[in-house]
Amino acid sequence: MSEEQDPTPTLEGDEFEPITSQEDFEKRLGSRLQRERAKYADYDDLKSRAAKLDEIEQANKSELEREREQREALARENEELRLGKLRSDIAAEKGVPAALLTGSTKEEIEAAAEALIEFRNEATKPRSPKPDPSQGRGDNNTPSGDWLRDSLARKP
Repeated sequence: MSEEQDPTPTLEGDEFEPITSQEDFEKRLGSRLQRERAKYADYDDLKSRAAKLDEIEQANKSELEREREQREALARENEELRLGKLRSDIAAEKGVPAALLTGSTKEEIEAAAEALIEFRNEATKPRSPKPDPSQGRGDNNTPSGDWLRDSLARKP
């Protein structure tokens, strides 16, 4: 094989040297950091240019566009306030927490309030006691004279 066809690259005079001291490490790390910082040296310049471009675009917007954006923001705020008042009015009327009411129309909010009232009524109903599985058993019901053993024997 000739030297031109040799697939293994050779390092011309640069041999691998392991890092053996803190100074070597900091030296190599420092050169690597310098290369990385050089890549982003113009970051502040690009950032300031982008800010200037935003200012120019904002200045170029027509008065109509700015008024339209302002009108849309006010409409969103108005809708949020309207829904908040509607929720608080319905909550006060029905006696449920306003924070738990959902919906975007009066009917949806009222339906959510009714569902909460129904849930609250179900939760406060008296419940029947749970059945005792040992009740009615005929086996092992004779007292042994030891009240603790008898009480533990009755529990499954």
